[in-house]
Amino acid sequence: MIYLARCPVCKQEVQGFFWTTTKSGKKWLKNSNGEWHDCPMSTSSFGGKKEKVRFLIDTDYDFCHDCGRFFIKENIRDELKIGGDTLEKHIEVWHPNGEILDDIDYMALTDNEKEKLRADWNMPKTTKRYNLKGKFVERV
Repeated sequence: MIYLARCPVCKQEVQGFFWTTTKSGKKWLKNSNGEWHDCPMSTSSFGGKKEKVRFLIDTDYDFCHDCGRFFIKENIRDELKIGGDTLEKHIEVWHPNGEILDDIDYMALTDNEKEKLRADWNMPKTTKRYNLKGKFVERV
C-alpha cells in the first residue's frame, strides 16, 4: 500500500508519508522510515529558507582590555559569513598608541566638550585597563 498525503504548506502530494502526531501534539507528515516531511516552504513566516541557528558563547569572542568591548573571533565570523572588525583591526584603529578609552571617548564631541562632560558627570579619564572576570567587566 502506498501512502499519499498532501502537505498543507507546499500543497504537494508527498508519496510514502502519512499523518502522525508529534511530541508537541500537532500532526505532521512522517514516512515509514521515521523521517519527517522537510517542507521547503514551512521554514519561515517570511517565506524564506530557514537557516541553522548558532548561538554564540563566551569563547566565541575576543575582549579588548583597552576599552572593554567584545569582538567576534575571525574564525567564527568566517563560519557564519558575517562582517565586522577583528580585535587586531580594532586595536590598530582605536588604540594605536595603547590609549585606554571609555564611553565618552567614543562620543562625537570635540576634546573640550569631552572634558566639560567629564566634569559635569564627575567621570575622570580612566587610566586603568579593563579586565574580564567571568561574565563581568571591571577595571583593573
